[in-house]
Amino acid sequence: MKKSMYKRKAKKGSDMYHTPFSLVWKLLEHEKFTNCLEPACGEYAIVKAARDNSNCNFSLAYDLNDPNTGDDFLTTDVWPGDILTNPPFSLWDEFVTHAKKICSKKICMIGRLNYLGCVGRSKSGIWNHLKEIYVFNRYVDFRTPYREDGHFHVGGMCSGWFVWDMQYTGPHMFYILDVSEYATLGNFKDEGNV
Repeated sequence: MKKSMYKRKAKKGSDMYHTPFSLVWKLLEHEKFTNCLEPACGEYAIVKAARDNSNCNFSLAYDLNDPNTGDDFLTTDVWPGDILTNPPFSLWDEFVTHAKKICSKKICMIGRLNYLGCVGRSKSGIWNHLKEIYVFNRYVDFRTPYREDGHFHVGGMCSGWFVWDMQYTGPHMFYILDVSEYATLGNFKDEGNV
């Protein structure tokens, strides 16, 4: 399989973080995913968070940086199910664009809310078929170390789940996703850089 820029850029620290379980749990209270692909699974945080939830069935999960499952999503062919992932933010546009090319169902990715303010994304059609955005009501610090209880540190970035339905052509809908019960750890302190 051909390698893309993903391998080079994904090595940067800003792209290699866990997804707090609680963000997945809260999403699955509102959305259902079948035959799901997680193409940037890291250490399988999203898959693990969804493992006991009947609203999400994973068929495949891989990550380019895993020597055992090192497939490159940006070179993946047609996917017959849904896509659910927290992609590398440095390649967010590329992940969304490619997902829309290979998936005819539902695509759900975590993204920054300031992505909405870029005129280039509007011109490129990236918002076509965008059905919903679930905005986290607390700023999530994705540097929070892996925790099974879903709790996370708070940071300075407004983010949420962006959901495309490739059959949908109506207006975008925004929801506030209440994750405040999990925002209990205060500000993150990187002990390695103190």
